[in-house]
Amino acid sequence: MKKIVKFVFETAYGPFVAWCCTALLLFAAYAISPPLGRFGTAMVNMMFVVQVLSAIVWLVALFISLNEREWLRALGQFFLGIAGLFLFGFGLVFAFVAHDVVAYATSSGYAEVKSASVTNDASALEFAVEYRPAHPFLAEYDKTIVFKSGKRIGVWIDTGGAGPFAVYRLPTGEYYLVDGLEHDFIRSDYRVNVTNEMVEMMCDETWVNIPEGALKVDSRANDSITAKTADGEKRADGGAPVGDSLKGRSYLGLLYPSGRFEPGEGDPFADIIEPKWKTVKLDGGEVPFSLECKRWKGSHYYRLLFASGARIALGSERCISEAGYSLYALKDGRYHLFNAGQKDVSWREEWRIDVAGETVEVMFKDHWGNYGDFWVKIPKGATSANCSIGISGGENGKPLSISIDVNTENGKVTGHDFVPVGDSLSNSKFIGTFQPPDDDPRSKGRKRERK
Repeated sequence: MKKIVKFVFETAYGPFVAWCCTALLLFAAYAISPPLGRFGTAMVNMMFVVQVLSAIVWLVALFISLNEREWLRALGQFFLGIAGLFLFGFGLVFAFVAHDVVAYATSSGYAEVKSASVTNDASALEFAVEYRPAHPFLAEYDKTIVFKSGKRIGVWIDTGGAGPFAVYRLPTGEYYLVDGLEHDFIRSDYRVNVTNEMVEMMCDETWVNIPEGALKVDSRANDSITAKTADGEKRADGGAPVGDSLKGRSYLGLLYPSGRFEPGEGDPFADIIEPKWKTVKLDGGEVPFSLECKRWKGSHYYRLLFASGARIALGSERCISEAGYSLYALKDGRYHLFNAGQKDVSWREEWRIDVAGETVEVMFKDHWGNYGDFWVKIPKGATSANCSIGISGGENGKPLSISIDVNTENGKVTGHDFVPVGDSLSNSKFIGTFQPPDDDPRSKGRKRERK
C-alpha cells in the first residue's frame, strides 16, 4: 500500500496513471450501463465521484512536489495533467458512442432499457406517472403520463428532484397536477383529460395541448411548447385561457415518485396555486396609486392600482436578486418607475405613470441605435404579465410604427400610441423604493418529506 501511495504522490507520472485508470473505469461503466438499469446508473455515479477524487489527488501531488522543491517532478505532473484532460475529452466522446451502440444492441431502443419508477398503478387514480433517469450523474428524470390504455405522453423533465405531484379534480372531470411545489421556480402545471387521453401544460395564462407522441417537453413560452417525439420536434401554439378553469377544484392528495399515493383533504396549496395580490410597501413617501404584487412560479408579477379601481399589469421579475423598484416624480406631474436592481440602463425595464389619465407607458429601447427610445402606452385593462412590443418602418422614408400587444379580460388588445422619450425624465425627484415581498414558500414550512 505504501508503494502505491508513494507512486501516486511522489512520481511525475503517478497522478496521470491514477487519472487514466479511473477515467477508463468511468467510461466503461457508462458504456455498459443501459442493460443494467438502475444499477448501471448507480455504478456510473460512483465512478464519477472516484474520478473527482482522482483529480483532487493530482492537485495534492502537485502541491507536495512544489512544497518539496521538486521542480522537475512538478513540471512533469503539470504537463501530464494537461495531456490527461485532452485524453479525457477523447475518451468521453468514445464512451458516448459506445453507450449508444450497447443500448441499441441490447434492446429495441434506448428508452426501453432505462429503469423506470411508475407512480400509482391507476387503482387510486385513472392514470399513472412514470419516472426514467435522464442523466447518469444528476438527479434528473424524464416524466411520462401513462393512461389505462397504455397511451403515453411525456411532460417536463424533473430537474433536481421536484418532489411529489399535488393532484386535484376539476369540476369538468379532468385532473389538475401541480409539479414542483417545493421549488416554485421550476414548477409545472398540467391538466389531464382521461376521457380523451390528452395532457395540457400551463404556459403563463394559457393551457397548451402537448403534441401526440411526445417523449418529453423540451421548451415552453408564453403560449407555446416544443416537444420531442420519435419523428422529431413538434410545436403546439395557443389553447384555452386558464381563466377560471381552476375554480371549484377538489384536492385529492400527493403522488410521490416512489409510487405511493397519499390521499388528502382541504386545499393545502391554495395560496401557491392562486396567490393573492398584495400591496407593496413604498419606502420614502406616499403616492396616489398602489403597486400590487403576487408570486407566481418563481417570479413576482406587478400591476398598478389606481384610485378608481382600474388596474394595469406592468410585468414580472424573477424572485432572485430583486432590489425593488425606484419611483421618481417628473416635472410634468407624472411618475417614473424602474427596476432598481438592473444596473445596465440600456436593458432596464421602465414605466411612466399618468395618475390623472390612469394610464401607463412602458419604455421601448432600440438596442441597435436605429430609432431611439420611446414611451409606448399600455392599453387599459392589461392583465398579461409580459407585453409584446413590435416595431416596423422608420427606414427609407417609411413611417415608423410601434405596436404593443397585451391580454385583457376581453381578449388580446393591440395599442399603437407612442412618443419619443426625449427629455421627459429630466429634473426628476426621487420619492422612494417599492420593496418586493419576502414570500418564498420554501421558508414557510411547506417542504414535504420525500417518500
